[in-house]
Amino acid sequence: MDLFYLILLGGGVMAWAVGANDVANAMGTSVGSNSISLRQAVILAAVFEVIGALFAGQEVAGTIQKGIIDVSYYQAAPKVLMLGMISALFASALWLILASNYGWPVSTTHSIIGSILGFGLLTQGSQYILWDGLYEIALGWVCTPLVSALLAYSTFRFIQYVVFSKEDPLAFMVKVAPVSAVILFLFFAKVMVLGAHSVSGLHGYSFYGLSHWIVGLGVIGSGVVVYNITWAVLRYQIVLKHDTQTTMLESVEKVFSVLVIMTASVMAFSHGANDVANAIGPMVAALQIYDTGVVAAHTVLPIWVMIWGAIGVALGVTMYGYKVMGKVGHGITILSPSRSFSAQFSTGIVVLSSSFLGFPVSTTQILVGGVMGVGFARGLAAVDLSVVRGIFLSWLITIPSGAILSIIIFKVFEALL
Repeated sequence: MDLFYLILLGGGVMAWAVGANDVANAMGTSVGSNSISLRQAVILAAVFEVIGALFAGQEVAGTIQKGIIDVSYYQAAPKVLMLGMISALFASALWLILASNYGWPVSTTHSIIGSILGFGLLTQGSQYILWDGLYEIALGWVCTPLVSALLAYSTFRFIQYVVFSKEDPLAFMVKVAPVSAVILFLFFAKVMVLGAHSVSGLHGYSFYGLSHWIVGLGVIGSGVVVYNITWAVLRYQIVLKHDTQTTMLESVEKVFSVLVIMTASVMAFSHGANDVANAIGPMVAALQIYDTGVVAAHTVLPIWVMIWGAIGVALGVTMYGYKVMGKVGHGITILSPSRSFSAQFSTGIVVLSSSFLGFPVSTTQILVGGVMGVGFARGLAAVDLSVVRGIFLSWLITIPSGAILSIIIFKVFEALL
């Protein structure tokens, strides 16, 4: 087999495995709270994964491909690095598919980093591993779930205090929800504009040929449209249908279901920005060596590679994501739309912030932290600690599993190719 197709296959299988395991985690709370159906979750994931990968995924992809091992070590033997990256893709994908089969919500970031670490230790020894970068990444793994849990807990408590204590919480939410929708939209718009300039700089074309004033007016006008559409949906689909057969609490939760759809989009966007890099980072490194025959100091991330990764992720969640989605959506704690909103909001903020800092954090860990946070807001008994312990155990064995599989696969490829 031509190595190009092997690289393409490795990146595609890894992207598929990321979708099967990790996107299920990102969208599981939405489905678990019955805010959206599985089909709707898949559509949202497919659209916003692509957008996130294209507009905000460059920084993390660079960290994945060059922030773990010293790639300059392979200047005299670039094929070794190329085979190592291919081995890491297949090893990580194999572990993720195995975990997904058992419904384990493991971290795709842990898996790919462990796989790269494995072949790095085999081929260059521990002295060339970029331990400082790994310590920084590991610190993020510890801190980000705690931050997400605290943010989710605080968000849900705030909702309880501000919304559900109102005499007419439904009327209050109909006023607040459109404003929240506009804030989310403006946040998206800012990220998209910044990302567009980044993409333009990387690929040599002007994404926006418009003045800042025209872009600003367009964003403001779009925000007004978003506000009115959200208000109309809430009024005609929830308020006017509220009657004696529907409790006030049920109607308010329906409003939160609308917000959950929006935060689910943020989650999918955030995941595309952060975790698609787990597939395309090693893939780009291998492709660069295949094309040039040398290990370059800088690589360009082609648009088609990012699209390839995003499509693979969307196919993974479509075909196999239901197993892990059930574990996250129903296994840890009982989720209502307001609780799902709190968990998703905290996760989206933490993941997207990490993306712009270039940290390849674990969406799985951050989301589980958020879900636990809203669970603890109802008391310790509301969280199924046995499920949480199982999830933590799967996290602990992911890095060594990826490393061992990577070493085995590398030795096989080295013998055959």
